[in-house]
Amino acid sequence: MNFFEHQDDARRKSRLLSLLLACAVVALILATSLFLALFLYYFDAGVSSTGAIQVQQQNFFSRFGQLLRSEAMLWISLGVVTVVAAGSLFKYWELKRGGTYVAESLGGKLLLHEHADTKQRQLLNIVEEMALASGHAVPRVYLLDDQSINAFAAGFNSSNAVIGVTEGCIEQLNRDQLQGVIAHEFSHIHHGDMKLNMRLVAALHGILMIALIGELLLRSSGRSRHGSRNKSQQLMPLGLGLLALGWGGKLFGSLIKSAVSRQREYLADASAVQYTRNPTGIAGALFRIQNHQHGGLLHEANASEFSHFYFASGVRNWTGKLFATHPELAERILRVYPGGTTQLKSELEKNLKEDKEGQTTSETNADKQQQTKQAAVLAGSAIASGMPTGTKKPLKHASTETSVKASGAQTAEGLLKSAGELPEYSLAASRKLIDKLPTAVYQACHNPFEARALCYLMLLHSAGDERNKQLELLKQRAHPRSWQSLCKLMRTTQQMDKQLKLPLLQLSLPALQQQSPRQRQVFFANCKTLIQADDKISLFEWCFYCVVNNALHNQARPFQQKSLSKLKTQVLDLLAIAAYMSSDPASAYAAGCAQLWPEQHKLPERPPLKKLKTLGATLPQLKPLQKPLLLKALHNCINADNYVNLQEYSLLRCFGILLDCPLPMQEQ
Repeated sequence: MNFFEHQDDARRKSRLLSLLLACAVVALILATSLFLALFLYYFDAGVSSTGAIQVQQQNFFSRFGQLLRSEAMLWISLGVVTVVAAGSLFKYWELKRGGTYVAESLGGKLLLHEHADTKQRQLLNIVEEMALASGHAVPRVYLLDDQSINAFAAGFNSSNAVIGVTEGCIEQLNRDQLQGVIAHEFSHIHHGDMKLNMRLVAALHGILMIALIGELLLRSSGRSRHGSRNKSQQLMPLGLGLLALGWGGKLFGSLIKSAVSRQREYLADASAVQYTRNPTGIAGALFRIQNHQHGGLLHEANASEFSHFYFASGVRNWTGKLFATHPELAERILRVYPGGTTQLKSELEKNLKEDKEGQTTSETNADKQQQTKQAAVLAGSAIASGMPTGTKKPLKHASTETSVKASGAQTAEGLLKSAGELPEYSLAASRKLIDKLPTAVYQACHNPFEARALCYLMLLHSAGDERNKQLELLKQRAHPRSWQSLCKLMRTTQQMDKQLKLPLLQLSLPALQQQSPRQRQVFFANCKTLIQADDKISLFEWCFYCVVNNALHNQARPFQQKSLSKLKTQVLDLLAIAAYMSSDPASAYAAGCAQLWPEQHKLPERPPLKKLKTLGATLPQLKPLQKPLLLKALHNCINADNYVNLQEYSLLRCFGILLDCPLPMQEQ
């Protein structure tokens, strides 16, 4: 399957989840009815009416049959459905914060560049490389204070995704193995597993609500006063019964987790090999877990709630393979490394020996340079990667008129084929790009105030009265610290190359997400002011607006999956925005529309800014198999002159972030 088919498969898995949840609710209704029948049969005493005495004289099965046919069954069903629905909706409301909620529930702490040690900076570097190479927004990284070797990815989409890693993971694994683990987690982000896992948590929490009610009744009965002993004696068996029903629901939930997630672990392992071109990396990580004293077991109290998120099994499984959320480690190793554990162990020992002798090549030169650069940033010194001290070298890369070298990306088919993939040159290109960034610029990406200044620079015109007008507005409205950073960065960057804007935006998103709600509001208002300054909207400005808006609002997207026909108005607005960046807008607009609808469409006026937020919220709701059609139309619109340069391809990648369709970095 290609990327879009994997996304569609995840959507079908969501339907399977709904079906399994419905089956679980039906089973809970029947089990609850059976329990209440037993409870009434054995504890219904002290009745005096003739009818009640006659009912008591019936056997249990007769009374259970009467209960199923009575109006009470309707109330039991309604009660169970209400409890499950309320529990699921409450948990979903908590999860709206995205992956941050999961990471903090597991005791994770946000990992910041300025406070990171060498190993932690290596982890951050790997995450940034992978995100830039694959076309994703850079996820925030959380560190779990646990000596086991494990990791997870959580969130509803790439804009609110986080990656969590244990202390043991970064301490016990070398760079290749850590990169294999991170590549595995990026696969979960790519293929829609992360969103599915979030929905699974909400669904299963509803099932567990019955157990929570039973536990509450038990506590109430234990606190009952002496005068209400009879009442407490009745509450205790009721609480025990509901608790047993709840744990039965938990067992059913474990079965659902197993049905939904186990096969997707194999896919993520295979994808990690494809992304890194290094089966020894992920196989070595799995081998380390297999032989580590703590394994992958997490010791946080909430670990079982998120057991299907982890790289390896994070909780003990006493129910056997049927209910396991992860395949066995030995089987996973064999699938990615056919030589098996014996050959793998020999290779790992060889690599370890080379490490000790100082001859290892597992840590790339790019990573060494990056660690030196990050250390220089922390020390306040100049770049330590070959640039003169105090340099103000401008950012220079290939000309914006240079076409994309990867020939496959110049066609719509090649563009779509690359979605969700990671060509071999992409990781090298991302490492090269990060390494070339001046220290001041790289540092700015990780500081909230300076990241805001970088974003303002991205929206400035290259020269002229319009740029002066934008600067004057910023001087009046921007935070003084951001304004000072902007002035300093302008001297460093001079004129920012347009194809650098997307990578810098990707690197800046985690820092922008650290802002307070008030700071986000001011920042976003300033961005809109800069976009509106010339009364025009470019495709980059639209993509920038939508990507930043999604990242800062950090909301789960609606369940509804819409077709292109239902979003025709919004799609036409998008194509109009893209067409106006062409030398011949009418022809470009016609080329884009022809991909979707045979009838001719007249080029409208430039869509106003107020439509941007609507487009950014609605277009990501497209069905997965409809997204390639939209990307083709956008590509044809941009490629109306039969030429896609790096700047235009960067805009396509920016739009891919918005649609959760990551397009890899191309060789420059």
